[in-house]
Amino acid sequence: MRKISKQAQADKGDIIEFQNSDSERKRQRAFSNIYQRHINQLEFYFNSKIKCQNTAFDLCSETFEKVYSKLSTYSPEKSAFSTWMYTIAYNTLVDHTRGQRYDILSLDAISEKTSKNNDGMEFQLKGTSLTPEQIMMLSQDMKKLHRVIDSISDQTTK
Repeated sequence: MRKISKQAQADKGDIIEFQNSDSERKRQRAFSNIYQRHINQLEFYFNSKIKCQNTAFDLCSETFEKVYSKLSTYSPEKSAFSTWMYTIAYNTLVDHTRGQRYDILSLDAISEKTSKNNDGMEFQLKGTSLTPEQIMMLSQDMKKLHRVIDSISDQTTK
């Protein structure tokens, strides 16, 4: 017979209460107990994967929102609760990092390919396919950057 930890036993009781209760107050109390038992471990998990504490906290919140919304569908016969919850956490992390890949255009993206926008300003991009809106926004950002650099240059020459 498999030995069940105290935490797993407590989780099981709170999950049963959450799934079988018609009272929102009881459901919230049961979930609060689950949250309190797992928040530190989940924060540690995300902090070990992502070095930004604010992002790790946001991912914890997002994970617990998903756990709360799907807890009524959790089945202990399929997997342990902690396994189920960490699967959600892992998928949340994957979604986050996947989104990061496409949302950030770094200065490392600059290469030999040169394009001109309609203002004649040149910019170089490697491995990106930008929409016209993104090109326009990039162009505006580059203009601002050039103005700041010019103003710094003007101040240092005076």
